[in-house]
Amino acid sequence: MLDKKELEFLTSKGGNRLITGPPGSGKTHTLLSIIKYLIDEKGMDPKRIIVFTFNRRGSKILRENSAAASNKSLWEIPIETFYSFCIDFLDQAQLMEYREAPGTGSSKGISDNYDLAAGLNVLNSVEQWNLLSKVISGLKKKDYPYACRYYNSTGHVARSFLQEVFDFILRAQESLLEPETLLKRFPPHPFPLLSELSGIYSRYSKVLIKNKSYNYGMLLQEAANMLDRKPSIRKKFQSKYEYIIIDEFQETNRAQSRIISSISNNNCIFFGNDDQAIYGFRGAAVDNFTELYRRLKKQGRVFFLSKNHRNSAGITELSDRFINTNKERISKENIPLDKSIGNGEIEIKSFSTMIGETNHICEKIWMLNKKYGIRLENMAILIKGSGYETHLMEDSLDRSGIPFIRRSSGSLLNNKNISYIIDFLRLAAVVAGTGKTEENSENKEKKDNGWSDDKEFAGSGEDIRILNLMKSIFLSDAVRMDPLFYSKLKYSYFKNINRAGGSFWNHICEYAKMSPGGVDAGEDRLRESLGEVTARILYYSRRLGSDIHTFLLDFLNDPVVGLFKFLMEDSAEETSGRSIRIAVGDFLKSVKEYVKKLPETDVRAYLEFIENLADNKFLEEIEESTEEQFQPNMVNILSFHQCKGMEFDAVFIPFINNNYLPSKFKYPQVFDIQLFGTAAGKRYLTPGEVQKEHMAGEIRLFYNGLTRAKRYLYISSCRSRGTSIFFERLKEIKKSIGDNGRSVLGSGAANAVSGLDREWMLKKRSLVVMLRLREGLKVNRISFLKNLIDLNRSYPPENWWNIKKETINSNVPFELFAPPFTYSGLDAYRDCPFKYKARYYFSISSEESISLRMGSVYHNILLKYFTGSGSYSWNKLLHIIGQEFEKEYFEFPSLKNELISKIITDLKRYYDNYLPPEPESSIMEKKFSFKIKKLQIEGRVDQINRLSGEVLELVDFKSGSGGYSRQDLQDEIQLKIYRLAMDKDKKLQNLKSDGRILMKYMCPGNEKKSEFFMPDDYYDRQEIESLIEELAGRIIQEDFIDGPESFMSCKYCEYKLICPRFYGKED
Repeated sequence: MLDKKELEFLTSKGGNRLITGPPGSGKTHTLLSIIKYLIDEKGMDPKRIIVFTFNRRGSKILRENSAAASNKSLWEIPIETFYSFCIDFLDQAQLMEYREAPGTGSSKGISDNYDLAAGLNVLNSVEQWNLLSKVISGLKKKDYPYACRYYNSTGHVARSFLQEVFDFILRAQESLLEPETLLKRFPPHPFPLLSELSGIYSRYSKVLIKNKSYNYGMLLQEAANMLDRKPSIRKKFQSKYEYIIIDEFQETNRAQSRIISSISNNNCIFFGNDDQAIYGFRGAAVDNFTELYRRLKKQGRVFFLSKNHRNSAGITELSDRFINTNKERISKENIPLDKSIGNGEIEIKSFSTMIGETNHICEKIWMLNKKYGIRLENMAILIKGSGYETHLMEDSLDRSGIPFIRRSSGSLLNNKNISYIIDFLRLAAVVAGTGKTEENSENKEKKDNGWSDDKEFAGSGEDIRILNLMKSIFLSDAVRMDPLFYSKLKYSYFKNINRAGGSFWNHICEYAKMSPGGVDAGEDRLRESLGEVTARILYYSRRLGSDIHTFLLDFLNDPVVGLFKFLMEDSAEETSGRSIRIAVGDFLKSVKEYVKKLPETDVRAYLEFIENLADNKFLEEIEESTEEQFQPNMVNILSFHQCKGMEFDAVFIPFINNNYLPSKFKYPQVFDIQLFGTAAGKRYLTPGEVQKEHMAGEIRLFYNGLTRAKRYLYISSCRSRGTSIFFERLKEIKKSIGDNGRSVLGSGAANAVSGLDREWMLKKRSLVVMLRLREGLKVNRISFLKNLIDLNRSYPPENWWNIKKETINSNVPFELFAPPFTYSGLDAYRDCPFKYKARYYFSISSEESISLRMGSVYHNILLKYFTGSGSYSWNKLLHIIGQEFEKEYFEFPSLKNELISKIITDLKRYYDNYLPPEPESSIMEKKFSFKIKKLQIEGRVDQINRLSGEVLELVDFKSGSGGYSRQDLQDEIQLKIYRLAMDKDKKLQNLKSDGRILMKYMCPGNEKKSEFFMPDDYYDRQEIESLIEELAGRIIQEDFIDGPESFMSCKYCEYKLICPRFYGKED
């Protein structure tokens, strides 16, 4: 792409040069051209050239391409990451010092006792994490009160604190700040926490030096310091290289920049683009690039690449206008070589549900593959992290039979098949009675929100772990136990736990051995299968002392519980089998590396290692996998950071919702990231400037994703998750540039909904103004008149209010005839007395939302299913779903289809996993009525199930996708009122027996976990009666304050528009 004259200019002596340009302009190709030109045309010795890259993958790709271009071997041209360079540099520098003054050891730090024979001992991220944890656990509380309090808190708080200390130390090292410098800058008064962090940093550094070890930050810090302190070494390296080429300079930190300036002699060629600076969270300073640009721009040594060889005209225009939102960026010309109109497609589309969004992406992938012949490996889906959205996308691809690959340092442990393997190891360890994994298993539970639906049934920690792990194993693709049989197995344990005692593990072992008398043939086979699985678990629990790699090979080949038999099935071959094989292959390679590098290789030691790896969210780029990212005929799932430097024919960017992109700005909880800049002499930014920089970084991150697409770009969001300003901005840009391709901006339905929203808001604004005026609050008179006219025109005055007549007795209005109290009313009052007043006294009903309508539909469907005649089959449930939706009117057919799809998915999950063992005996919508003194309490129990004779189960169905934490269950009163009704209502008392009464919230819409049991000891009859008396008494006395103490309750309240507390009273 460059002619000989341009190459001669770029490689001429006499000063540094900067090459910049937009994504797709050929910066990497130019870098390779320069290497080839220097070697082939100028006859340069490859050893006189050094190339710095940002990460290992970049080094690998560049090394292979440069070797091919210049006809040299892979290792002839020094292409290094900064970390690999520092390792080689420190090795050579220490040897040089030793030769100059053997045995004296005059340099500071590890070099004082450097082991020439052993070389550098660089800890990996897990070893660094373990060492830091050991340092903090050894602190004394009187010297480090804050650190000890955080570290000895709950699992989540302790891990978060450890992560922030980890980041603090690394950022300090990359900023070339010694512990002593920070300790002087942050004394205990008035900086107690920063002083403690600096002290931990000092202790950590001393332990590294004592152990003759390095972490990643110390590699950079020691190399930069040695170059600064040792003129002879600095001069040696300055003369060693004739050309220093730095790729992605915008991603360098202070230490890396200092290293470059120390070994260079105005012989650097920098490559970079400030618009692609996306690693600020890892310490990269885009200021390094902008300062270099300003300096070299004055000298005429900036070379711009302006021709875009990658993106279509439409994608180029869209991404260019979007990045121009960053006003302080360096302007660059971006000329697409492909200027044809209609080449490809840009689609910007919103959906009502995330399931609809992911299904649409799968349909598009098949269309591009079958209709336009685009290979799957030339498509990419860009996501953030490994959370709910990512798993939802993977599940949709799986169901659609689309093979995919997601490779990164963190993604392997999130793979469901790898999770199965690790859970099996954990289960074998727990069954074996090992004490070494107990704490780690408990930590894992804490990471999953600290609550299990089965916790209340467990008499010991062992039971908790086995219940959770057994569910993971039995319902996996490898074992495939019938979910209904597993439910019966679990309930049979609940039935007998009070009488027989014993652990869940002993129970299932005994259950598998029971004689088949009176049991149908199908259940006989399931018992036999259960026996086979428990036998294999016992077998492997006795082999935990084996080498982990040998253990896994045996386990994976196991005919009962192994994964390989599943991978050999035709169905696995046709759909996601290849994805699973690659993931398992990567996992086994990582285990093999573990066995080679670490001294303890048994299963217990590996489990401890893997728990720490899962805890540690920081995996440096030096450890990123160099495995080939792309696999033939597999869609790529990549992060916005991971896709840097890549390009695809088609790119999908889903979930562009509120707080996803851009992410919500958060200050670090423990330290201010700016302290490293100010300690290095930079100006302290105001909070507004910090938030502005955060937004600029999010814009650059999204821009990086947009520019990966060559011809087809699909951006989507889910309306129920809130609108992203990025999504709206792209819609505006797309509309202004016209239809450059078969673009879809959004359906007419969405526009119609928008119109309805405006009308709805008009009504609300008018009502607010009226109410504020009536209550004597501040009102803009002109706005009031305009709203009054709008309100009169849109809504007849007679429908404005439904006035509630005042009661005669102002003190005790219900003294003679108190109304019946229900859970809904009591809960509304408990949440906010003003909400109760608006809803029940003023009779102001809330807007009928989709969620309320769906809740009603859910209950009607389940009522008909359990009370109707015939078998309890899936087809029957499906038929009832269709009938109920025929009754419901939806203005937009697309919305109706989305809701039907969602409810079918939810209820199929309920049918497969949570259907009562004896559905014919279930009682639905059971009314109850009882008194507490003079108070009348009424209501309905959604479902009462009889489980195995003496055990009853009270169920309340929730139609949303939320769940319940331990604290939620402690605070909830609905099931407690149901349970109280069983004790006090005479009709319900007839259903009771001497057995146990279970209480359960069922949330079919929660994909991760749908069952939430309330522990028995959360129900205290005297306590719930007292609470009802207190709430009802305050209602009768008209004790209506203006709202709850928690702002979160106000945030989502449907009555906040008329609430004086929310808007504030007039001063």
